[in-house]
Amino acid sequence: MKVNGVGDTFFKLNQLYQKKVISSVAGNYSNYKKASVQYAELALDNVEIAKKITPIKYSFPIFSKTSFNVLKITFMDLFRKKTPAEKQLKIIGQEEAIKRQIFQQNFIK
Repeated sequence: MKVNGVGDTFFKLNQLYQKKVISSVAGNYSNYKKASVQYAELALDNVEIAKKITPIKYSFPIFSKTSFNVLKITFMDLFRKKTPAEKQLKIIGQEEAIKRQIFQQNFIK
């Protein structure tokens, strides 16, 4: 997936991330899966830009249709076969978390 310019890339990544969240809340697994794959492919090429995307914060009652939709999507995604781009993006995220943890430990002491 090719996107021109940094601003366009950030906009497209943000749009795909929002599509993932909205699809999970709505319970639409096929759109969630497509958005996840597209997001992973684009974010892998633009890791520094992808780090700047802020997570969407939402809240809803525990025993509601929305929460069951999110649970259903999460459960289905847990057992889905991931693409190589998604696997690589997960590894990069884990490495960044480890770096952040080491950085915080060094400044706390």
